[in-house]
Amino acid sequence: MPLSMLRARLSAYGVSQRHRPDSSAWHTIARSLAAGRNPVSQVVETGVGNAKELIDYLNAARHEFPMLRGPNIRAFWIRMLVAPGGATIDDMDYIPVGVDVHTRRVTRNLGVLDTGDMPEGKARKAIQEVWRNAVREAEIEGPPEITSKSAALDQALWTFGRLGCSYCETAPWPVPIGRACDHCRLRNSA
Repeated sequence: MPLSMLRARLSAYGVSQRHRPDSSAWHTIARSLAAGRNPVSQVVETGVGNAKELIDYLNAARHEFPMLRGPNIRAFWIRMLVAPGGATIDDMDYIPVGVDVHTRRVTRNLGVLDTGDMPEGKARKAIQEVWRNAVREAEIEGPPEITSKSAALDQALWTFGRLGCSYCETAPWPVPIGRACDHCRLRNSA
């Protein structure tokens, strides 16, 4: 399909808000999927894959799947393939917690790890490791395919950091939203 036609369709159906760059990315992705014979096209076609192979391939072939370049979106996409997507992906233990400002905030506020002035890359690795270890020691609920794996914790951390800790940091008093707030450094210091 010509790029101009793809751009028009993505725009018409509200798939894209940034029509030029997104259209180019979707065009590249479509060509990469059509070429086949890679872990991404295999999991899209068959619903079967391996998490480590997918991450390794996406790291090596960043230009083929431009919308999956970032480490958070790659992990999120693979988790979504499994739950709710229903794909069977081995080695889901390999998928770390996605670390963004929200996950970093909740990790600090709950007193799990304060990354303070650490550079982003070093903080990301430290946060992923501390949550990976926590998951090993606890029974984290989630869909059966990701129970007791970092992938089961990912969405909860992001949501809690976004909707809980963000508000609580700026409120004049601690505003608990759940039992985890009992361990929050903000609540305990008030």
